[in-house]
Amino acid sequence: MPAMTVASVPLDRLTKEHLKGLVDDDVVEGRDLEYKQSVGTNDAAKREFLADVSSFANAAGGDLLVGVAEDAGAAVGLPGVERESTDAEILRLENIVRDGVDPRIPGVRMQTVPLSDDAAVIVIRIPRSWAAPHMVTFQGLSRFYSRNSAGKYQLDASEIRAAFVLSEGARSYLRSFRLERLGRLTANDGPVELTPNPKTVLHVVPLSAADASTRFDVVGLGETHNPYFRPLYGSSWNTRINFDGALAYAPDSRTGLARAYTQVFHTGAIEGVEAVMLRYEDGGTPHKIPSAALERALIEALGMYAQLLRALDVGGPFLLALSLLDVRGLEMAVDIRRFESGYPIDRPDLIVPETVVDELAQPADILLKPHLDAIWNATGHPGSLNYDDQGRWRDK
Repeated sequence: MPAMTVASVPLDRLTKEHLKGLVDDDVVEGRDLEYKQSVGTNDAAKREFLADVSSFANAAGGDLLVGVAEDAGAAVGLPGVERESTDAEILRLENIVRDGVDPRIPGVRMQTVPLSDDAAVIVIRIPRSWAAPHMVTFQGLSRFYSRNSAGKYQLDASEIRAAFVLSEGARSYLRSFRLERLGRLTANDGPVELTPNPKTVLHVVPLSAADASTRFDVVGLGETHNPYFRPLYGSSWNTRINFDGALAYAPDSRTGLARAYTQVFHTGAIEGVEAVMLRYEDGGTPHKIPSAALERALIEALGMYAQLLRALDVGGPFLLALSLLDVRGLEMAVDIRRFESGYPIDRPDLIVPETVVDELAQPADILLKPHLDAIWNATGHPGSLNYDDQGRWRDK
């Protein structure tokens, strides 16, 4: 079995046969593959393990296989690790990675591949990290590692500087992507023409999208009615494939325009837009922002997008960004029994500063809270009034 099939097979579909192919074909360790018969419990073994893991994250990503014997870098056997102890061993390795590298490496996954009733191989899949470079900090080591075809090596000062520049360049590219998309929406030049109301825009963009070669299989979304792939607002929608990837949109039968849409790009980026809840009356009088309804829609949407990205195998970190367009003069609707006063928004667009999150596993209301608080700040409030004292959103 060709070696490259190991990296190309989804982690939860790896089998003994895939691993046996590495031994049968004398596959050698390299840029995206490393073998370990075991990971020892002494400090030297932990440092070596952290160097291996961080080197993958600082390069192109790859698989570290624990329970594979090697000779001169080539796989020669599958002794495995004791199957009964694999859960405890995975927990131990996860703790080592979590505590021994700075910043933490997002998206590291570990999977047990059974060999027999008694033995298994632990496959550790480390994605290329866009939060790189990652430094091994275990016991004050302070070392940076990367990989080439010969395996891992320690970065020198110039390579470390270049890694930091590349990481910041990725973030700058994604900020530019966001602003370019907002400019198109301001001109109503999105994938569908929207109802001419103020717009709510939610962007969820993996940092890996900064690499132009990044491609995920999103086309199938345009041919299905996946419940996680629906517009930011609306109970009925259409889907189609377009140049950028896949589009779900909610048409307005009266006008032929769209009320909302979700665009999933080939890069794994998601853009959700609605043009219904924020609006002006016919005479130009600003409408109140329906705070609970708007926040509920955004929280539900982010939860759906997290599920969608997980299904597409899109890993973090993610840039999360919320924007409100053409909203000058709008005020926040507040329960009159609470006696809070507010002010109209004093600018045409609210471009809330983006945040970068390692994963989307946290509840959506927690991830969105700083963004929603910023919208409330713009209307004269210290933060969203729909959150409780524990920082959780409560429906009204």
